[in-house]
Amino acid sequence: MTKFSVLVPTRDRVEYLRQAVESVLYQDYGDWEICIADNVSSDSTREWVEGLDDPRILYSRTEQLIPVTENWNRCLSMSSGDYVVMLGDDDAILKGHFTNHKQVIDDFGEPDAIYCKGLLYSYPGVIPGRPAGSLQVCGVASFMKGERVPSLMTMSERSTAVADAFRFRMSYPFNMQLVLVSRRLITRLDGPGFFQSPYPDYFAMNRVLLEANRVVKVPVPLVAVGATKKSFGYFYFNGAVSEGVEFLQNASALAARTRDERVAGSEHLDSWLCALEALVSACPKFSAVPDYRRYRRLQFGTLLRQFGREGVHFPGQSSVFWADYPATERICYSTIVAAAALAIAASPPRLRRQTRRIVARVGRQLARETTWSSQPDLVSGLRSMSEVVARVSPSDFSDSDESGRSRLDASQP
Repeated sequence: MTKFSVLVPTRDRVEYLRQAVESVLYQDYGDWEICIADNVSSDSTREWVEGLDDPRILYSRTEQLIPVTENWNRCLSMSSGDYVVMLGDDDAILKGHFTNHKQVIDDFGEPDAIYCKGLLYSYPGVIPGRPAGSLQVCGVASFMKGERVPSLMTMSERSTAVADAFRFRMSYPFNMQLVLVSRRLITRLDGPGFFQSPYPDYFAMNRVLLEANRVVKVPVPLVAVGATKKSFGYFYFNGAVSEGVEFLQNASALAARTRDERVAGSEHLDSWLCALEALVSACPKFSAVPDYRRYRRLQFGTLLRQFGREGVHFPGQSSVFWADYPATERICYSTIVAAAALAIAASPPRLRRQTRRIVARVGRQLARETTWSSQPDLVSGLRSMSEVVARVSPSDFSDSDESGRSRLDASQP
């Protein structure tokens, strides 16, 4: 028997934690453990877990609030399974999750990692423009296109995916929920921590692709990733990443990397860069370096978008924001700022708002990054993750096309 460890870091979200745990309890494979790392919750999390009275469910609570990455590593240290999956407290595994993975493990001779497709379930009101609960494909991985059955991921596919990440392009979802990692690989890579940087999933997922001996890709969804109003996804989707940084307790880590006095553009990009730089340190044989030029362009574009809002001023020439910009880039971007400022000032009052919108649109184009892109609804109107688990099975996607369309249909109630 293969033992599976399900890692569930949590904080003050017992209403969602229940659904995540139940998705494991209802599996048709019984050799598993759930490791719940409670980051000093003030709700009824402890009482609810203790009430389950199941020896397979391990629980540990911190006495003070710690950053997300530290809690993830703490959760991992509680585990003992042959294979490990990270499951957020607002996520769920789908029917047959362990059975399907066990079959792949047997068929491919215990690979280091198994990467599957996933679904994204956003609760009502989380994603702008989608007031009802929305179920869609969780990103589209380039290496999954055209795949119909499990197969080994080639080293070329893996290297290309990671190289894209170093160019701040997401050609596959970095969600750790989508990968099952062997204890063998975790032990080999642990070092100062299997999870590192303010974005532990951006670091760990790309490192798995780089360092694993064999990775199997499974072109059906076995996990549902949740997004609630109490999750980082909510802040990301609604343009409030600064609040998300506080939510993850990452402010001090980002300040150490970007200098306290630096005028930031996007903390999301800063966190991504931190993950890449940690990856370079952890994988010295990997020759790539982050695309700092593209990083600077994206950050400038982000600030230009903000400059398009009334009352927002761009950093002056003496600002430390420009410290890392080569002279040619600085001249180019300064010219764009000067032109934007002149256009706004010269616009008649009745047209000034429209001019600001145009400036913001230019910034949006410069800051365009290939991260998450919205997919069509597979099912709409679902009210909870429990409904997703009850409704969806991997078999629904056995004949799906590359966009994820399947027997689940948006027209279904």
